[in-house]
Amino acid sequence: MYIVNQMISSLLQLAIVLLLALVLKAIFQKNRRPYLEWIGLKKTAIDYKAILLISVSYLLIALLPVGWLYQGGQMNNADALTVKAYLANGLDVQTLLVILLWAVIQTSLTEEILFRGSLLNTFRQFTSPQKANVAQALLFSLMHLPALTNYGLLPMAVIGLMTFPIAYALGWLVINRSHFSIINTWIIHASVNLISQIGILLFYIK
Repeated sequence: MYIVNQMISSLLQLAIVLLLALVLKAIFQKNRRPYLEWIGLKKTAIDYKAILLISVSYLLIALLPVGWLYQGGQMNNADALTVKAYLANGLDVQTLLVILLWAVIQTSLTEEILFRGSLLNTFRQFTSPQKANVAQALLFSLMHLPALTNYGLLPMAVIGLMTFPIAYALGWLVINRSHFSIINTWIIHASVNLISQIGILLFYIK
């Protein structure tokens, strides 16, 4: 049941993001680049060094403060399907599949398409890639805050400060090393979300 709900949730969120990207392309694109290129889904060389460096930095920036918030009781994320599946079944195959769908599709793919793909390309129509990167990173940071309003100002401040440099680094990789492809950043984002979610479940969810 959990895996079906997670699949529906992931595919629905992906469909909404793809539709939004299509609307942004129709309104703001000044040339006729293909849709897949607009959202960043195009071939690029796999940058193993950048992936490793940014992934390790991402994990350190994300997992330590988030773990501290869980340890202190400021966050619990009890309503998430990943947490519900883990509490019901432990870290079994179903739970791992739920986490995989959440990490690879619902969070990393949809967010990379929206922020490092569609929004970065939208902002590039009006300003330099560097300023466009700042804009998408700021929106990425702000996007995470509404879900934290029930937890108070401390988690909001920590997550807000944490997500901006992560988003900026991912945007830098897309612009400077990936020829505006999100493949490398999708790998990073999915890997970090997968590792961090398993770590949080194992060490902080009781």
